[in-house]
Amino acid sequence: PPVSPHLLWLVDDADTLFDPFGTDPLCARLKDALGDHDVTVVFAVETSKHIRIPEHCGTRIVFPTGERTVDLMDGIPAGLLSQCGPDDIMTAGRAVLLREGNALWIQCAMAKN
Repeated sequence: PPVSPHLLWLVDDADTLFDPFGTDPLCARLKDALGDHDVTVVFAVETSKHIRIPEHCGTRIVFPTGERTVDLMDGIPAGLLSQCGPDDIMTAGRAVLLREGNALWIQCAMAKN
């Protein structure tokens, strides 16, 4: 049988859309999309202060800040942080994939044309 269509949202600079006092009409649309199992939402935020986990994020890619307290609050396990030195953590593109209670260091990269 044919696969039903699946909607994908890509939202950059989404901080204001997660603000609980936000007035942008997209705030409500984004909230609806996050609650719809037929929609995948990929978003980037500067800060995680308005993100409710796991309600907003079943799977996350977290780029460490280098500030241990912030990284722990963002969900990076202490054991994983202790595996790397400061230079390792601050490597461009270094991130942690968090999904279903598992955490894994990953390296994000973009191929040059």
